[in-house]
Amino acid sequence: MCDAIGRGLLLSRVLVRPAAFVAFWVASCMVSAATLQVGTNKPFQTIAAAVSAAQAGDTIEIDAAIYPNEIMTISKNNLTLRGVGGRAHLKWGTGNYLTNTATIGNGKAIFVISGNNVMIENIEFSGAKVVDENGA
Repeated sequence: MCDAIGRGLLLSRVLVRPAAFVAFWVASCMVSAATLQVGTNKPFQTIAAAVSAAQAGDTIEIDAAIYPNEIMTISKNNLTLRGVGGRAHLKWGTGNYLTNTATIGNGKAIFVISGNNVMIENIEFSGAKVVDENGA
């Protein structure tokens, strides 16, 4: 959309103020990535809520803590999920898949990633267990 608008405006304004127009056009067409924060006293209390609110290019910073029984599908592109202040720990059930009787409802994993260019940093997972015991 910015390309089409920019090209149309460029033709009508370049002769008048090229530097001012280019600065305006670049500034108005830039997409800024956001940093969403997850933790006890942060805007998001759950990782799933932050993932739901995120847009392509955003970074989700997750405070080091235990996040019990969160599962999600990450379908957005170009996201970074990063544990900060230590590892964020996503724990399913007891956290031990050998003794865990709770199985993951999606039948796959704690995180199912279908988006492109999703980075996961400083996050650990434990207790994942699915009905068919395929090692999720």
